[in-house]
Amino acid sequence: MSIQKSQCTAIDKLIKGKNDLVNDAAVRKLVQEQTVQWTELMERHRKQEWEFLRNQLDDQRDILRKHMEILQVGQMKQLEAKHERELKEMNARQAKISVETSKEISNDKTLTKQEKERRLREKQQNNTQKFLDERKNATIKQGKEKEKLKLKHDKQLEMLSHDIQKKIEMYKNEELEYDMSSKKEFFA
Repeated sequence: MSIQKSQCTAIDKLIKGKNDLVNDAAVRKLVQEQTVQWTELMERHRKQEWEFLRNQLDDQRDILRKHMEILQVGQMKQLEAKHERELKEMNARQAKISVETSKEISNDKTLTKQEKERRLREKQQNNTQKFLDERKNATIKQGKEKEKLKLKHDKQLEMLSHDIQKKIEMYKNEELEYDMSSKKEFFA
């Protein structure tokens, strides 16, 4: 703002009492000097602004990445807690089935002791196989859920970096375009 004021004051002093300003060499020289001054100032400001914006975006990317990673770790812990809860429930359900099977066979009065033992072994083997399959399927399902969440997290981090990099490139392109353009600027 002070450059604008000083330039306007200089022009006002120079043109007092003059009629033919367009052809006056002193006015032309002063306008050219002021145009160069103003152009240099604007160029310096733009470059500082672009540098500041690029640095700010780099810093934001780092901060956002850290926050995302913290939140993602929390999501993984929630998923693991859910899986542990499901396994506890499954184990409790399987234990209840085993106890009910034993009670059912031991309360059956039509069977002899040997038949009860044989049926108990058969049911336990069947239950054991069923329980193993159920645990195996639960483990596979949980592994898929973890992998899916991990892929989602990786994609989110990649998108964050990609979007911020595009903005940084935009500022670099603006600077390149400015460097290739005409440099004459003035304040009227």
